[in-house]
Amino acid sequence: MQPAQLLIYLGKYNLLQWHGPEQDVKVSEIIIHHDYDNEKFFSDLAIVKLKTEARYSEYVRPVCLWGFSKELRGIVNKIGKVPGFGYNEYGIVDDKLSYVNMPVVTHETCIWSNRDFFSRITSNVTYCAGFKNGSSVCNGDSGGGMVFKESNKWYLRGIVSVSIALQNHFLCDPDHYAVFTDVAQFIDWIRSHM
Repeated sequence: MQPAQLLIYLGKYNLLQWHGPEQDVKVSEIIIHHDYDNEKFFSDLAIVKLKTEARYSEYVRPVCLWGFSKELRGIVNKIGKVPGFGYNEYGIVDDKLSYVNMPVVTHETCIWSNRDFFSRITSNVTYCAGFKNGSSVCNGDSGGGMVFKESNKWYLRGIVSVSIALQNHFLCDPDHYAVFTDVAQFIDWIRSHM
């Protein structure tokens, strides 16, 4: 995909409203991680550079890069928030931005929940999260961030990568964990491209 093919909407909270507070910004560069594997989703992240600076407003706010321990155990059982416009529990795309709260689980918990799938997809640069109760990220949420609030600031720890699909459907199964790219493991790479 070429940068000229993308237009980024910042501050968009309603897909059906076109004259709201959103900003549309063109893309100057897309930097895909050099270890990205599109079959196993390893190193599933990219940096999208904007042609013009974002204007902060009530609807457009920055998020901080993770600045705490890179160890997964520091966030296991903590609840992260993931915003998105993905499919809801009825298989319909939400027109309003919503978010889901998801607890981070250990690699062992994730893998043992579905060994065939998660043993192939997870690695030391990913983590799993979810309740396995029907509230999860879904199609359309990939690339969205999982954030944690610390000292009144929001920090990006994960990026939605992949989840299990419902049997015979091209739709996520919210009764399974979702896999996130662990941003904490890529901080040096991200900073090298800022």
